[in-house]
Amino acid sequence: MSKFSSGLVIALVSLVSFGFKHAADIKTKVNWQTTDEVTTQYTAEKKPIIVDIYTDWCHYCKVMDKTTYSNDSVANYINKHFYRAKLNAESKTAFNWMGKSYNYIPKFKLNELVINLTKGNIVYPSTVIIPPNGEPQSVGGALSVKELELLIKYFGEDKFGKVSWEDYLKTFKSTW
Repeated sequence: MSKFSSGLVIALVSLVSFGFKHAADIKTKVNWQTTDEVTTQYTAEKKPIIVDIYTDWCHYCKVMDKTTYSNDSVANYINKHFYRAKLNAESKTAFNWMGKSYNYIPKFKLNELVINLTKGNIVYPSTVIIPPNGEPQSVGGALSVKELELLIKYFGEDKFGKVSWEDYLKTFKSTW
């Protein structure tokens, strides 16, 4: 084999190895949607909605993005079972949500949709889950993968309103 051919083989093997190594690093991501997309899809087919409420300056919001929402099991489950919106609480853009427009309130430096979804209990980050035809259920603070698994499976498996939280806790087995 010529020096050129063996050099080409080594280069190709290196490229393939590099590709496989980095393919393993690619993680599933939550496919966040806009509030308009969620509203449109929810109107066509009812399923739970998850809303991640964050701010750009919130350290724990970033931690939750890097550790919890970037977990493959979490991302796959949310993408499959939920409509999903990521909402910057301090966005000055008006949000359309279920037929109503929500505006930024300069006095409070946040969007009024955040107040509506959290019922005024504003914590960053907040995870809000809205069951089909139900009221928003808000959990404040950063959640680990196991904590979020418990929460999203309770709603994703349609247990909310049918099985009490206490009974669900007794039978739940974490798999992530």
